[in-house]
Amino acid sequence: MSKSKSLVERLEEKWQPVKDQLKDDERGQNLRIRMHRCFSWMKSAQQHQQAQDYDSVLLANWIAFNGLYGQWDAINREPKPDIKCWKDFIDQIIAIDDEGSFNTLVENQRELILDILDNEYINKYFWEDPSEAKAFQSKKDHRSAATWYRDKKYDIILKRALGRVYVLRCQMMHGGATHGSKLNRDSIALCADLIQNLLPVIITIITRNGKDQNWGAICYPPID
Repeated sequence: MSKSKSLVERLEEKWQPVKDQLKDDERGQNLRIRMHRCFSWMKSAQQHQQAQDYDSVLLANWIAFNGLYGQWDAINREPKPDIKCWKDFIDQIIAIDDEGSFNTLVENQRELILDILDNEYINKYFWEDPSEAKAFQSKKDHRSAATWYRDKKYDIILKRALGRVYVLRCQMMHGGATHGSKLNRDSIALCADLIQNLLPVIITIITRNGKDQNWGAICYPPID
């Protein structure tokens, strides 16, 4: 019996015809590299998922995401500010999403997103002065989310949730968390699920409508 293809393999298969179309397109080389890097880290995340190493699942999937949104600042000769890059990238994805896949994701992941917005430990404002008062204030987005969902402000909802994922990502990358710590298992699980659910939607939208878009200069291009 043949082994069924993984989600990443199926996404790569759908991307292949577009990749081939961009083969001789100089501008398209950046997108080919972005997608290649993204797929490589998604595959790494799959392996960590099988090993139940959810810290690494989260980090690998964020790196995959970063491979898509990161841009090079030619003037300062360094990567552009991270948060602005991923927020602008989300706006660009929404602009080319002609089938409403992004909105459907945010609706379908409502419970997960609300749990993330209710978690004070992944809110940067809580860590300015950890206290009961700050914990209450840090859940303001959770209280506002019902209105955002009613008004279909899906971009705001996802950006606020991704902002929480980014806080946890920074905690881990800057040595502010212990690998496998019992203290952040809930936070890790929530954030890993969101980014893992988001990436296939983004890749599908890029595959469908992204080949003619300007995604900006990539960071650290491969050198022959």
